Amino acid sequence: MNLPRAALTRFGKPALWMAAVALLGAAAFWVGYQNRAITVEQFIPLVVGPPPSGLVVSSPMPNGVEIHLRGPRHAVETLVKSNPACRIDLVDAGEGTVPILLTGNHITLPPGITLAGIEPAVITLKLDRLIHKQVPVTVIFSGKPAAGYSVGEVGSTPTTILLSGPAQRLDSLEQIPTAAVDITGAKGTIQNPLTLDLPEGVTVAGPDKTVTGGIHIVETIASRKFTGMAVSGKNSPYQTRVSPAAIDIEVEGPINILDGLKPDKGIDIHVDLADLKPGVYVRRAVIGLPVKTTLISARPELFTVTLTTGKENTAGKKADQ
Repeated sequence: MNLPRAALTRFGKPALWMAAVALLGAAAFWVGYQNRAITVEQFIPLVVGPPPSGLVVSSPMPNGVEIHLRGPRHAVETLVKSNPACRIDLVDAGEGTVPILLTGNHITLPPGITLAGIEPAVITLKLDRLIHKQVPVTVIFSGKPAAGYSVGEVGSTPTTILLSGPAQRLDSLEQIPTAAVDITGAKGTIQNPLTLDLPEGVTVAGPDKTVTGGIHIVETIASRKFTGMAVSGKNSPYQTRVSPAAIDIEVEGPINILDGLKPDKGIDIHVDLADLKPGVYVRRAVIGLPVKTTLISARPELFTVTLTTGKENTAGKKADQ
């Protein structure tokens, strides 16, 4: 609906004036709100610059400090969003203990913002000589290999590593361990890149940055005695008698193989009688063992064998019968 010009003259100007006053009031309130002084607590990182050549920081350092900022709300909030940091310059520091009083000079603050407080107010750093040292690598492992297996040779490539760090830490360091390698259930060689368990402040300085560890898992070797094993004659058409009729042996080999050996399984003991005519002979026993096993001893070593053309076969009888 179109209003007459008189109506616009009567109602339009006061309405516009009131709107303008309200807008100016809101703007003034907003400006006052943004410029109102506030105090904000903020945790900021601590950034320590490099020390003079030949020195290194050897003491632990806090991750950051807590600061209390005061100033106009807008300026403070803008500073907080810019991720400020507390920066320490060590260019003129010397070897030894260095106490540093933290002030607003360590934080870049825009005009209008003041540092109302900082915690901790003082930090103490220790600077030590930077040295290099060649240190042997020790491969660490945990767990147990599979049953019947044990840990054999353990080593690394390279066997030593060049480290860099504070003299106080490296002077007494005789070896550098690796992170533990899990060998649980292993049956063969484990060869993997390994992480070094470096002390704080110590780094790898040489060209070899990676260490490869080798852990050889081998079959567990043991020995076992078998007594009263029957001795027989073979490869003869004649009746045989072997005296004595039994032998005691000791065998060495992987424990998993030894566990499977029985007097009638896996071991063959006999006297070879091939091409022998009837008569009495002294012979050694032939002892057949599984692969990977070794005969350590056998008692007795010699056997008397009697070959006859008679009907009775006395092979295997004991000497005292």
